Amino acid sequence: MYINRSALFFFFLLITCRLLGQDLIVTEKGDSLNCQISSVESDGIYFKRIVEGKTQRWYAKKDTLIDISRGFFITEGSTGKQKSGKDFQKYRIGLMGGGSLQTGRYTANIYNFTRSGAYLDKLQWGYTIGAEGSYFFTENIGIGLRYHFFHASNFAKDVTLSDPDSVSFSITGDLQDQIYVNFIGPEFILRISSPKHKTRYNTTFAFGLLTYKNKSILKTPATLTGTSVGMNLGFGPEFLLGKNMALGIELSLVMGSITSYKQDDGSKTTTVSLRNRNAISLTRIDLTVGLKWCK
Repeated sequence: MYINRSALFFFFLLITCRLLGQDLIVTEKGDSLNCQISSVESDGIYFKRIVEGKTQRWYAKKDTLIDISRGFFITEGSTGKQKSGKDFQKYRIGLMGGGSLQTGRYTANIYNFTRSGAYLDKLQWGYTIGAEGSYFFTENIGIGLRYHFFHASNFAKDVTLSDPDSVSFSITGDLQDQIYVNFIGPEFILRISSPKHKTRYNTTFAFGLLTYKNKSILKTPATLTGTSVGMNLGFGPEFLLGKNMALGIELSLVMGSITSYKQDDGSKTTTVSLRNRNAISLTRIDLTVGLKWCK
């Protein structure tokens, strides 16, 4: 039986492409290699590649690789079609910390005494720490749980303050604010990877609970507490440090306000309602850096 040599060649090429074009290896240098993984050992992997029409066997140490994805490509004929989302990293846990700037009115006027502008300016700045855990349904879309803690404080000794509603009445004593704000809630994540898979860009939106606590002193101590619904919007890059670790930088906006709070002076607890224009703003801008574990 006569067999066309060209047909045999193209048949062999088709089989070879299907065998050697299924897996993806990403090196720490950012190279993406379309190959067939032969075996995975404890310290490295063996794989095959077609280079200039010839099949070559290769070996690479695991510590030089960022990602190993079996079945990442499906080839049909002589053209390749990428599979969507089979071997992407689905789990991420992160810890972060940084500085914060409060952008609104951030403390109440206890006993109707207004703090001075210089005193309040120092309460604008604080620090934040946080954590998040997330799960990705696809390479680009995920959900998770986010938590942030914020703290700012100031203290002044022997301060004289006047009651804005009573010009003839003033009070002199120590002044202190110790502000604590917590945020926790579910988040939605949009993740986009760079072409070489070394950098990922995350956009996050979280909606949850804000809690406010202020250990205040205006001559005598009092503790203010309140809760509100809040939002957290964030954006930032994530730089891969290895196969399972990444360094993240995030700029985020936390939004919320307290329209009523409970005031405990040690002898009694009262509820104070605030008009919208007098609400305690918890809105702030956070700039954080953190480590993330990805799997």
